[in-house]
Amino acid sequence: MSKTIVVPIDGSECALEALDFAAELVRSEDDKIILLTVVGHKKVPKELQHYLEVEHVKGPPDWEYDQLIASGILDEGKQRLQEHNIHQFETLVERGEPAELIATAANQQAADMIVIGSRGLGNISGLVFGSVSGKVNHLAGCKVITVN
Repeated sequence: MSKTIVVPIDGSECALEALDFAAELVRSEDDKIILLTVVGHKKVPKELQHYLEVEHVKGPPDWEYDQLIASGILDEGKQRLQEHNIHQFETLVERGEPAELIATAANQQAADMIVIGSRGLGNISGLVFGSVSGKVNHLAGCKVITVN
């Protein structure tokens, strides 16, 4: 029986370790990993915003910046999966609040599980308000494996 695993990555080492763990769970060619990155919860640096304006980049500068960041993060994840000899995967970019969007994406993809790193690139607020992985565990409608 095939399985679908959603792996949210944010460029942190912990997220990449979660991706390595998810890759070990893949047993058949029918199994699928969905690499998910959530962007848009950080401000665009003034220098980049100025560059995008000078270069007449279409669309909101925040979205262009987010797309650049997402592309780099996903490229790193793809390379990691290829090192594990996994070529059956999809990528997904969402914009907004990470925990809610991770749980929603897993539900929309009919995922069997989410494999998430215990620590991402978040700031100290995670210690006060709760981590993304903790929130995902609470919100998800499927199994959640948290990797330290």
